[in-house]
Amino acid sequence: MYYLKTYGSCTQTELCEYLDVEAPTMTRNIKRLEQMGLIKRVTGKDHRKNIVELTSQALKQYPIWEQAANQLEEELLKELSKQKHDIVENITKNLIRKFKYRENK
Repeated sequence: MYYLKTYGSCTQTELCEYLDVEAPTMTRNIKRLEQMGLIKRVTGKDHRKNIVELTSQALKQYPIWEQAANQLEEELLKELSKQKHDIVENITKNLIRKFKYRENK
C-alpha cells in the first residue's frame, strides 16, 4: 500500500521486486486486497502485464493506516534509550537506501 501510494500504480513484478517476495505470494496478496476493494488490476499497454493501483476506498483509508503505523512506531521507540533509538534510525535509513538502490537498478 505504501509503495502504491508513494510511487503510484505499477506492475505486479515491480511490487515483487520492491518487497522481495515471490510472484505467487504477491498474487495471493493482491487477490485478497482486490476482494477487500483496496486495489485493482488493470491491463497495461503490454497486455501481458497487469498494472496494480489503489482504489478510491484505499486512498480514503490510507491516512488512517499511516497514522496507526506512526503511532505504533512512536510507541515502540519511546521505551528505547537515545543510543538504541539512534541505532534503529540508522538501520532504517540503511534499509531505505538499499530499497532505493534496488529501484534504480
